[in-house]
Amino acid sequence: VTAINIYVSQANGKTAYWHGSVAVGTTTYAILATTSTAREAKNRFMTAPPAGNLLSSRNGRIYIASGNALHWTEPLGYGLYDPMKNYVLLDSNIMVMGCVTDGVWVVTQEYVYFLSGANPNEASLDPKADYSAPMQQVVHLPDSNDIAWLSHRGWVIGTTNGQLKNIG
Repeated sequence: VTAINIYVSQANGKTAYWHGSVAVGTTTYAILATTSTAREAKNRFMTAPPAGNLLSSRNGRIYIASGNALHWTEPLGYGLYDPMKNYVLLDSNIMVMGCVTDGVWVVTQEYVYFLSGANPNEASLDPKADYSAPMQQVVHLPDSNDIAWLSHRGWVIGTTNGQLKNIG
């Protein structure tokens, strides 16, 4: 790190904007005027993503399963996580999780869900089945964007468009 960015807001403002950069070790910096035309400080409330036991990626995001929570990073910001909105809580612990083109398959201790949509903050969580699976990673099927896992009722395929197929 060679420089530190300085962000300021208008008087009594709520949004911080980039004002300048100073060398590391600088002890004073004069702010004579503020502007709202510079770039907004979009990462100011972001943290590192939480640890988890299942990981998958889709559309420039990393999805992380931890207990009964499914977390995701900011788009192309793999180290940026918004703890106020980048998660969904499910009914019980997540046992299986895998991404496909159109969404994310999530298997809890009670249900199978498909989180569909390009933006997970606006996506719908659709229940697909009322059975579970042991904790495991998914299998990505060759020549397809589908995934498979071994459920308590045999092998299951989660298709890229949100269809669930029991194959025995």
